[in-house]
Amino acid sequence: MTENYTLTVLDHHKANKLDIKRMAVYHMFKLIEASDSKKQTFFLIYFKNRLLAAIKPLRFNDHSQLYKAFQNGIVFQAPHPFIDTLIHQNRPSAIQSFQHLLKQWQHQYSSLEIAHILPLFDSILEKETIIKLVRDIFYEYRRNGKYFLAYRVIRLLKQYAPENPWVEQIANDLDFRKYDDIYQNDDALWEKDKLMAEQLFFERTAYDEKAYAKLQSELLEQNRLIDAAALSIHRLLHSRAPEQDYESLRTTLSTFLSDQDTALVLLQLHQQGAAFPALEYDLFDLLLKLHWYERAVNFLFDQHSPITEYQSQQFASILDDPAIQMDEIQLEKINTLPVNKQNAGTIEKTIRLIIPLLLKKHDLNYVKKWLQPFEEKHIPLPSAAKINRMLAIQDDPDQQFLLGELYYEFQQPKKAIDCFSWEMELHPNDPKPVQWLAKIYSHLGMTEEAKAYQYMYSTMKK
Repeated sequence: MTENYTLTVLDHHKANKLDIKRMAVYHMFKLIEASDSKKQTFFLIYFKNRLLAAIKPLRFNDHSQLYKAFQNGIVFQAPHPFIDTLIHQNRPSAIQSFQHLLKQWQHQYSSLEIAHILPLFDSILEKETIIKLVRDIFYEYRRNGKYFLAYRVIRLLKQYAPENPWVEQIANDLDFRKYDDIYQNDDALWEKDKLMAEQLFFERTAYDEKAYAKLQSELLEQNRLIDAAALSIHRLLHSRAPEQDYESLRTTLSTFLSDQDTALVLLQLHQQGAAFPALEYDLFDLLLKLHWYERAVNFLFDQHSPITEYQSQQFASILDDPAIQMDEIQLEKINTLPVNKQNAGTIEKTIRLIIPLLLKKHDLNYVKKWLQPFEEKHIPLPSAAKINRMLAIQDDPDQQFLLGELYYEFQQPKKAIDCFSWEMELHPNDPKPVQWLAKIYSHLGMTEEAKAYQYMYSTMKK
């Protein structure tokens, strides 16, 4: 990820450090929103894979195309690997005058592409100015006898400024009406006006399988991998059968992202509501591969798919690893894991690891309540039975020896000491609690106390 998630843009020849906020994928464009220390908003605008401009908008409201891009596009909040990739593919430029930008575009793009680009700059230009510039492109094509290209410009203007009288008038010209049928047929539109087709197909991605497949194939062919991945994610989040598109997404991500960044994308996708076996099992394996063990464990608590035997084994193995940062694991959520006769043994191993950690923060009543979801399954778990036993005898003076043993078993030496000390007072001639106290103090590294109780024990045995 980009350090501190910032970028630098030259504004009036001065370097301005910007905090990146979010990115939108919209039609053929990608847009990054950022702000400076004075809360001024900036945008980096990309056409396909190339940086068009860095701008400081004069307006950003519901009438501007920039605003619509973030309202209707596919939006990713920073930090995000897609944003990172986009920034590293293109070096941010200085903020330039529009006249200078237009001259650059004329060397880089066709007139028709420029006609598609211009509306996105209505945050720094008046709408009438944009209409005039696009209209000039129309006249250029018509003057040269390129009537269909001229009509393509008119179709674009009809979308951008349908209320404009000139646009309405020229669109009804008999010279152009003959092209109308092309825009009623997807295949013809794709063949004849791919720029417009891409725009229209983008808006239908969520529910139109054919449009999605067509557009996805084109994006991959053009090596617009961020766009293709974003489209797949959008499709997945709105599809009733996301598994069909997941493999395509996974393949695309692997072509331009590291395993680490792929995992971050999939985690976010899962947080947004995508939850099906292929994604969840794949993501768990990826987290293990990256050695993100704490994340892998926490992920299981949010997994919707059934926990596999392999996952249960990995889960127990991770928790048994002394190098694991237990404070990063949501221990309280472990009782949400499904338990059945097949994985009862693994769950028992897990519970034995967790109970000592819970007892460090909570009392027996809390642990009892925490174990309840497992007990409701009516599957015998020895650790749960022992906690129940401890609750039943905790105030029984005749059962302090057993209670001490159980506390020790659950790695609570100080509580065990209390129990054996009580037992020793009640039965001063019994060497067994003394022996236990010597053992526990030795375990705690309290040498002097251990020696004292060991001597006492030896004396009592004589």
